[in-house]
Amino acid sequence: MQNTLTASTSEEMVKTILQLESDRGPAVAREFAEGCLYGALGYLVVRLGSRSAYDIIQAAADAVVSRHIEEHGEHQHER
Repeated sequence: MQNTLTASTSEEMVKTILQLESDRGPAVAREFAEGCLYGALGYLVVRLGSRSAYDIIQAAADAVVSRHIEEHGEHQHER
């Protein structure tokens, strides 16, 4: 149940960000994505403490980067 909820929530978030990018441009999409991320990170810190939150954030970032490389290959993106 939790994994299904997480997956559907993540998919909806990505759809929303992509739709914002299409409708209002990349700057608005990025601002929205950053706001969502900051909110989620703040929640983790409050609920789990900074050390546990840091460990979860690091593991999630590593997993996302690894998955992206597996799916798309390693290439540079402009920041």
